[in-house]
Amino acid sequence: MCGRRARLLALLVAGGTICGATASAAQAQTTVKLYRYAVLTDTDDTDYRSEITPGATPKGGYFKVERDTVGRILRVTGLRNGQETNVTTYHYIGRNWASDSSETFEYGEKTQISLYQRDPQGHITREDDETADGKLTGYSLLTWTPSHADVLGYDPSNRLIRHYSMDFSPAGVHVHRITYSSPTSTASYVEREMDEHTGLSVSARQFSDGKLDNTRKFTYDGNGDETRMDVYDSDGVWYAASEYTDSLLTRKLYKLNNGVSWELDYSYDGKKWLKQTDIVVAGKPLCKLTYDMESDGTVKRTLAIGTDGTLWAEYPAPIVRDIQQNGQPPGRTDGILHKTGNWW
Repeated sequence: MCGRRARLLALLVAGGTICGATASAAQAQTTVKLYRYAVLTDTDDTDYRSEITPGATPKGGYFKVERDTVGRILRVTGLRNGQETNVTTYHYIGRNWASDSSETFEYGEKTQISLYQRDPQGHITREDDETADGKLTGYSLLTWTPSHADVLGYDPSNRLIRHYSMDFSPAGVHVHRITYSSPTSTASYVEREMDEHTGLSVSARQFSDGKLDNTRKFTYDGNGDETRMDVYDSDGVWYAASEYTDSLLTRKLYKLNNGVSWELDYSYDGKKWLKQTDIVVAGKPLCKLTYDMESDGTVKRTLAIGTDGTLWAEYPAPIVRDIQQNGQPPGRTDGILHKTGNWW
């Protein structure tokens, strides 16, 4: 699911091997610090910013980062309001500075193994993601030029499912991203700017065939958690919003100038993985989206089910969180529709 890159997860491996020694044996020579923010670097690795004062009890989300004596990250624990949510440990070959693999735990359960191939400069050129028992769930290929990376994501059957590009600041921090709506076309995309010091989105714009569709405004609380994103059309008129609780998307609202309004309500399981999306149009339930997942949370298939239990549509990976009036996901046409015509 390319979780490390997409979610900037923090993880733990009990007894994981690090530089020929177990993690527990290495702990005597490590340093541990707390940080508020995670940023992506120009090798496609994660680094951490805004150190939190030792002894403090932070609110919101933050990271506990353990490094060895030469500064390599051994373990990152993601916390929220003092409670551990996920852990990642990193493995190194010999004294290499860059890791060759990592393992992820979600709420105490091992969920993912990631394997990295790198070029001589240390850039990750391929990432393979596997379940805890070694089943491939997807992989990404990265092509690097100075201060830029182009990323293609594939499912286990080698089907291209995502395409985006990243640009990096002179300090080597990810500050600009273009995500294409379709992995096989560059006609429609979202362009996003990130703060170099926090990694948080500053602004975003969506384009279709070179024309501006909308702009997006982000709102954060004092802990750096996103609470809301508002969307405005090309004339600056508000028409949509996304609402977040504890960094999870909980609701989307739409109200178009033709009077049509609808909302999507999101619910999650104990690992905070999306379990169901309920779609409500003009105040009445329309259908729900459910998700067929691998054990690491990778969504293999999304299903749309009507209120009477009938199957309306099937969508291959990647995950579908939103649909258009015609039943297809925004920017996509690969849904297998069993309900024809407009859905509302």
